[in-house]
Amino acid sequence: MRKSTVRYGLNMIVAGLAAVTLAAFFPAQVADFLRLSPSGEARFVFFGLFLGGLFGGFGMLVAVAGLLRSGSGEKPVRLLPVLLVVVVMIVVFCVLLVVAVRAPEQPRLRPGESITI
Repeated sequence: MRKSTVRYGLNMIVAGLAAVTLAAFFPAQVADFLRLSPSGEARFVFFGLFLGGLFGGFGMLVAVAGLLRSGSGEKPVRLLPVLLVVVVMIVVFCVLLVVAVRAPEQPRLRPGESITI
């Protein structure tokens, strides 16, 4: 097993998880930060999900390739910190998913609209 290759694959999986989490749960905040229009926000969501899938799939391929290769003569590499980050990212995604399903979505006001009570 080539631990450095597995670690690189796990880092790519972390990047994919981060992209999907940002695109799925925080598109409005990212769009406000980047000053995107509503169509730009939609493009950000599609692009984030696409990159998340691309990074995650590539990371899986690289990690499996690292597991299948022999690791003779390789310097020692620690995998535990990266594995902990992957587990934390999965837990954060699941918690955000549960919170998103339980909380009703509030309608967003457009500029110039007000609420009549």
